Amino acid sequence: MKETELLARAVAIVDGTGTIKYLQIVPELSDEPDYDSALEAIKTIAGG
Repeated sequence: MKETELLARAVAIVDGTGTIKYLQIVPELSDEPDYDSALEAIKTIAGG
């Protein structure tokens, strides 16, 4: 989108030290990220 200068959607999960633990980039702006996968990653990272 030229007006907003957005190129893609993304979900990033970052821990308390600033380390990226999960990254999902959706190349098509009109597509939603897979939120279920992101939530599962949070559960896995959190140990539960």
